Amino acid sequence: MQFKNKAAEERFETWRAAQTSDYEKVIFIFAERWADGIEDLLEWLPDEDLGSIARRAECEACEELNLGSMSGYSYGCAVALLADVWKHGEALRRWHNRDPTNPASHDPRAVAEANDRGETLVFCGLTVPGGASRGS
Repeated sequence: MQFKNKAAEERFETWRAAQTSDYEKVIFIFAERWADGIEDLLEWLPDEDLGSIARRAECEACEELNLGSMSGYSYGCAVALLADVWKHGEALRRWHNRDPTNPASHDPRAVAEANDRGETLVFCGLTVPGGASRGS
């Protein structure tokens, strides 16, 4: 996973070390595998849109981790985490907020406001600001 910078990598490692439950740890493991998969697919399929790549990499990460799927909340936390620390995180966050399969994205005004504020729309109806604690 390519981090935005050294400070982002240090934040990620600090946050990951602070997670105590298996539920929280899986979000970090999934986020890292998902980002790795997206990076690989971006390299192999440079003309493919980010949404298609993100969905494909998500399925591959879930299969690899034997998760079946992620809950909407866990998925949103992974997006918010990646938005804060990952090289492609901002593009992923903006795509996620507009994704029609994200139940939190059905209000266009909320999507625009969240994108303007740098927030991630999370399935449970909450917004998680970039840089907020995630599950800790």
